[in-house]
Amino acid sequence: MAIIGAGVAGLAAAFELSRRGIEAEVFEAAARLGGRCVTGWHGPARFDTGAQFFRTGTPDARTLVLDRLPAGDLVDVRKDVVPFAADGVIGAGDPAQNAEPKWVYRQGIGELPRLLARASGAHVHLGCAVQSLRREADGWRLVTPTGNAGPFAAVLVTATPAAAFRLLEGSHAPGVVDLSKALSTARYRSIASVVLRPGTPVAAPEGVYAMVNSDRAHAVSWLAFEHEKPGYAPPGECVLVAQMASGWSAPRMGADDRALAFEAAEEVAALLGEAVRPRWWHVERWPEALPDTLIAAETVTTAEDAGLFFAGDAATGGRVHLALESGLSAARRMARALDGVPAR
Repeated sequence: MAIIGAGVAGLAAAFELSRRGIEAEVFEAAARLGGRCVTGWHGPARFDTGAQFFRTGTPDARTLVLDRLPAGDLVDVRKDVVPFAADGVIGAGDPAQNAEPKWVYRQGIGELPRLLARASGAHVHLGCAVQSLRREADGWRLVTPTGNAGPFAAVLVTATPAAAFRLLEGSHAPGVVDLSKALSTARYRSIASVVLRPGTPVAAPEGVYAMVNSDRAHAVSWLAFEHEKPGYAPPGECVLVAQMASGWSAPRMGADDRALAFEAAEEVAALLGEAVRPRWWHVERWPEALPDTLIAAETVTTAEDAGLFFAGDAATGGRVHLALESGLSAARRMARALDGVPAR
């Protein structure tokens, strides 16, 4: 089996296939694992620039993370997430949501894809962008910069809709046209994620780990006090992650890092009502950060009889546990297809 994309959906699928005795090869265009589950470092401090934490609110995600993967370094971010409106007024957090564990690893959220890859035993090709797919008599072949790979009995695509659409162009397998049409209509929000280490530490509101804009009318969409995550920073350190709103981010995707960081710092300072003067910054650009639209479930499976499967955010929404569930589900359908059981 081949899996395109080494985000958590693809790696969860590789893990589930390995549990069923099925080998998988994973092809990832980037030089690292994890997609938006990525952790950066600066000195002794660490920070998550994409997904900020993950839930285990679904049975499969709970079993996978808590029982099947090593959980010794898993920690709950116990402080609250609270909303704020366009006028900067901070509200009370949702008690039920804040009572649910907000999981990270002491090494950062990037540990999740590393654990999945290690546990799956899959051969992961990093920095290997699949250019196209071809359905031939003996199976699927992947065209890569270093040559063709395959044949594979089945392929799971977990790339973003735009990348998946490009992959499927020219493939004439049954069901691909309908899937391609659905992928072409998917819409994502762009987000600039700005990490700031102020010269003077900025205190979080009492009992708060992060703040989320509730009306989508502020330049800052999400503000996390990363030093509130257990093990992320030494005492006295301050690390902020400001994920800027799509309307603010999209026109600034090509901006200089320093200019973008200082402009974001001004927005954060206005929100908090105190100066935020960065002594260090890091900018991560996510052109396709979160889905605004989802592909219908019945469309996702249209090409499975031909051995082409799809999983990921575009089918489930931008939550880590849902991406895990999507990958696990796709792997089970792939395994049934390999056994000759109809996919649907």
